[in-house]
Amino acid sequence: FRVEDSAGSSNTVSLDIQILTTPVSVDFVADKLCGTAPLTVNFSEMVAAASNVSDWQWDFNNDGNTDATGPSASYTYNAPGVYSVKLTVTVNGQPVSCVKEDYIRVFAANTVTWTGSAGNGDWSDTANWNPNQTPDKDTDVVIPDGSGTVQLSADGECRSIEIGSGVTLNTQGHNLKVYGDFRCEGEISLGGAELILAGSGLLYSVSPIENIRVSGHYAAGSNLSIGGDISIEQDASFEGRHYVIALGGDFTNNGTFTHQVPGLPNADAESEGGWWFCNYKEGDCPDSNIEYSETYTNNPHGGSNCVHFKGDGSYLWGVWFVGRVVSIPSYASSANLKFWSRYWNDTWGGGDVYLYDGDLGEGNPNPQHIADFPRNSSGSWTQLTCDLTPYIGRTIWIGYWGPQYSLGHWNRLVPMSDHGKEWATDDWEIEVDGKVNGQGLISHGVLHFNGLTHQEIKGAPQYEQFGVLWVGGKSLGGGKDNYEQTELVVPAGRVVRAAFVEVFGRLVLSHNSVLELGGEAYGGILRIADLCGMLVTNSAAGSEPVIRAANTCKDSHRFAFTLLYSGQLDVNGLVLSGSDENGLYFLSSTETNYGTRNLKLANVQFTNTREGGVHLRYKGRENLTFDGCFFDDTFGATGHNVWTCGDGSKGNSLTFTNWSGSGGGEAYEKEDTDAGKINW
Repeated sequence: FRVEDSAGSSNTVSLDIQILTTPVSVDFVADKLCGTAPLTVNFSEMVAAASNVSDWQWDFNNDGNTDATGPSASYTYNAPGVYSVKLTVTVNGQPVSCVKEDYIRVFAANTVTWTGSAGNGDWSDTANWNPNQTPDKDTDVVIPDGSGTVQLSADGECRSIEIGSGVTLNTQGHNLKVYGDFRCEGEISLGGAELILAGSGLLYSVSPIENIRVSGHYAAGSNLSIGGDISIEQDASFEGRHYVIALGGDFTNNGTFTHQVPGLPNADAESEGGWWFCNYKEGDCPDSNIEYSETYTNNPHGGSNCVHFKGDGSYLWGVWFVGRVVSIPSYASSANLKFWSRYWNDTWGGGDVYLYDGDLGEGNPNPQHIADFPRNSSGSWTQLTCDLTPYIGRTIWIGYWGPQYSLGHWNRLVPMSDHGKEWATDDWEIEVDGKVNGQGLISHGVLHFNGLTHQEIKGAPQYEQFGVLWVGGKSLGGGKDNYEQTELVVPAGRVVRAAFVEVFGRLVLSHNSVLELGGEAYGGILRIADLCGMLVTNSAAGSEPVIRAANTCKDSHRFAFTLLYSGQLDVNGLVLSGSDENGLYFLSSTETNYGTRNLKLANVQFTNTREGGVHLRYKGRENLTFDGCFFDDTFGATGHNVWTCGDGSKGNSLTFTNWSGSGGGEAYEKEDTDAGKINW
């Protein structure tokens, strides 16, 4: 730069300016959040950053001193107290920190055990406890297996609680406040009241919980079924990690919510936090054909559990799968899937590996078959490796499922002739840059809105990152599917970020609401599923909801996000925005003749896509019309814009009416010689 004074004398100085890339977010998780001293806790980093991270410094009590280094570390807390934890990561020479206040709580031993000696089942009667004292916020509660019913006659509290199998804790409409871990192997009935999580700990329950309020720092320790609402207060946090959380009411977040974890556990039992196993069932079909079994675990490397599939009924409607949604960050250089499989029959046709990312095969969004399970009638275990390098920078669903075109299709997978034929699979894992289930992979959990009613995402969050949002009351593990009845509303002005959104019910985007897809280093997907799924907007000009990319990466993945539909669209006012470098993908995903569907799109703006452009590939059989669309002219002639209209022999057409902007008409490229007609 040049400096000149009032007399005209000047001097010129040259400087080297280095623009450093730092992560947008630094996070970490701990395997325990509370416990009795001495308490050993394992910590793992979760950094959305380039791969050139040079240093990790852990301060486990936030006293300014480094206690450990490396992407993961362990620490033992010997003294009772409440501890804040700080992680400082160095990226390109620049330190970036994350502090979690009051994250770890360490207690002195103080346990009361239920005896029920008074015979009245009353929580507040000291004669029912050993020692004889009523639980309070400084006592750990143990209710042993088979203890029957324990009742609250007033609001109760405890430090941590273990509810054994064969126990029913009935609060009779009173709140229960817990300051440590909540672990339930039995049942809890709140009678419309709340379970209040006020300290730090893990939430584990094999049975449904009605309403949960989080005022401290908690993490899921199992799949959870919440029949009513969950609310997170300001300065509180909840980590969904990689678990499925089924929610029957509203989700309100005024604090912090994350639904992802670094790495990926092996695919052992669901209860141990492995991959999520689902057996969709519809109508008159046999009991679940999926077993979590230790009977079939004699694989060469000693997995502790596996999932076992068996054709034991006349047929099974629906979809079998064992899978997970993960994101492979764009800075990775290689990725592989590895798993073990064992077959008991040579001919049964189910059992292949599929991958689905909504942006595969240039217009073919159906799950891609990437490998066959090894068939081996001798019953020996075989390991299979699949290359996932082409999917770096993408959010993907990966796993096993049967031979149907998409998640919404129902096929008979086990005909009568295949009774008794079976196979098992165990220990699925993903290796990124040579690290198995470690750094370089993000594993997402599922928030399943299944209330069969009107539900909302509310609050003004301090931070929020959903993994998978699943809209629709589709049964996970049994029961009749009534997904059409679920309506999830994103209220006016609310911003929702998720890696993957799967809509089997109705997703309503209100005025000025925002749906961000993907993360800082990976693209995302919005999928409106077959027949039953519907995207609804109805906003005037200037207040349209926005679907946009969360990332602004210029890297290997082609699209910032994908909007994929084979369901219904009732859209009046919507802004679709890619990132500065990567475009967006708007795609009809089916060639199936569904008859008349609701496909109304009006006043859609394609904006801020630039070099990536817009890719719209229409494969439906109906005549699809976009009315009043605006095409952002910032990408102009440089945008790689593709408009395709499937197979013209199926009688479809794609029509744009009342469009504006410099990108319409012949400025766009038409592909496929047999494509249906595109009308401008």
